[in-house]
Amino acid sequence: MRKHLLRLPPILARLAGCQLMLCCLGAGLPSWVQAQSASQAQTPPTSARPVADFQRDPVRLVKEFSRTESTRDLPFNLLLTAEYVFGAERWGKLDDKQRIAVGAAFERTVNGMWETWDNELPLPVRVLKQEVQGKRTVLTVLRGEALFRFTLVQRDGIWFITEHEIADDALPEFADALQGALRPEARRGRIYDVSFEEAFKSINQLIATDGESAELLLLKARVLSSQQAEEESVRLMERLRAQLEARAQARQALPEQPAPVKRPPAEPGADQVVELLKRIVSRWPDFTPAYLALGRELLYSNNADEVINPLSKDTQQAVAMLQQYAKLAPYDPRPWRDLATAFEQLERDTDAEIAYRAAIERDRSYLDHHAALVKFLLGQEALSKAKQAFAQLLKAAEDPDDAFDSLIDDDEGFDPDSAKLFEELLLAFPKELAASKAGLSLLAEIQEAQNKLGDAIKSVLRAIAIEAEADDYLYLSQLYREQRRFSEALNAANQALKLDAKAAGAYFERACAQAQLGHKREALADLKQMLALDAESFFDLDEPDLQPLAALPEFKALKEKLKEAAVPDETKGAQLQAAPKKP
Repeated sequence: MRKHLLRLPPILARLAGCQLMLCCLGAGLPSWVQAQSASQAQTPPTSARPVADFQRDPVRLVKEFSRTESTRDLPFNLLLTAEYVFGAERWGKLDDKQRIAVGAAFERTVNGMWETWDNELPLPVRVLKQEVQGKRTVLTVLRGEALFRFTLVQRDGIWFITEHEIADDALPEFADALQGALRPEARRGRIYDVSFEEAFKSINQLIATDGESAELLLLKARVLSSQQAEEESVRLMERLRAQLEARAQARQALPEQPAPVKRPPAEPGADQVVELLKRIVSRWPDFTPAYLALGRELLYSNNADEVINPLSKDTQQAVAMLQQYAKLAPYDPRPWRDLATAFEQLERDTDAEIAYRAAIERDRSYLDHHAALVKFLLGQEALSKAKQAFAQLLKAAEDPDDAFDSLIDDDEGFDPDSAKLFEELLLAFPKELAASKAGLSLLAEIQEAQNKLGDAIKSVLRAIAIEAEADDYLYLSQLYREQRRFSEALNAANQALKLDAKAAGAYFERACAQAQLGHKREALADLKQMLALDAESFFDLDEPDLQPLAALPEFKALKEKLKEAAVPDETKGAQLQAAPKKP
């Protein structure tokens, strides 16, 4: 659940709405909520509840509370949260119907959090700031790129979470939900459950009722930005469909068809977003989140083909906004990463390096900051500095594999010059490299980029000696095939299939090797098996190593089958455009 509408540098996050799990008022509330009903309002909240070890310390609590399903609800307490939101006096005056409504809202909010916090690849929580006020403490934390602010209260030596604020949206979720239970039309969080059109209507109604506020204008800017990102996603799908159609027509040698009419790249929403955010920082100069939002809106593009805004936005002004945010939130490393990107765009390389190091200083355990500095320095051909930065990365990592993994960028390849420097960097740490499968695999890719195929093969074999996986043998087969060593390529593909019998890529590699070795029937059988595993296979049957099969009718039939699979499903495209849009 993406409840915070967040930009992720250097690539913009695609924004999605969230769906909170609903339950009937009163009915369906779990016993731990029902036990805190109106008749038990004065019961000490820790008197009859189990306690997790992590509740003894607030820092440990925010780092561990989401890890185990059996204990994850323990830090949440309706009475403490209600007293925090309403004050003890007002909470005590609510009637039973109001309390049931508040309890249901509390339960929905707790349940909704797990869509954000409980995922298959849990991100570690990094504590940036702690503010202690007696038996209350406020912790500002990062999880990935998402900034949260927790308010915790101590009762009988046990800590409980009473507020969970999405800092970039200035949205305290519990306060918004519980107060919204008594006044539903005032709940800001409801915009995450509805379409763009309904979200705009809701925000405008709130502004008409309560007047303009920094929080409401920020929310409106988020929705506008989300809508623009959604429209760009649709444009991307249209371009992809056009490319697939053109490819299918070319294969079938059909007459050239008129190019599909492209929607103009109209971006009035982008200007509206900037203007809204400028209005916020002008009227509310101490409202911190708006500076980060404005700086990123000025710096980054919603166009997936252009990460940095090319012409229409002001990088210098983006720098000013990000620097102001950094002054207001000196603990946050994120604006420094954005500033580094801006300075690189402005060719202010010294300032960019300073910005990368500032991010590391504020968030030393986050390997991505270290890796970004290493790659920046390599791009500057500052190999000595890059080695020093990588040494710090190794110290920050729990094991060498994590360090080497952080250097891998799946979206970018290596040109021969940069690959040469990268190889020198890795080879400068022979002990760590020898113990890291990730490092050796990365080294192989870097060596392949330099056409050092023999060295790349040796590196893959060293990685396999640490731990053999199907993908390793698949890569090895590809390298052997590049060297025209088809018997070795066949053997490597066979090893991949022993480890994973459903590896479609291994069947393709084996088919290429079989074809070159003169085993045409075996090659056809492998291609058929590949298609059985992956009916819409992206493997290209025009691969030169498959040309010995070109005259065979069965091979021609397989190519026709792939052509049909390449034609986009018009029904799916229509459904995509008709689907309701969420902020």
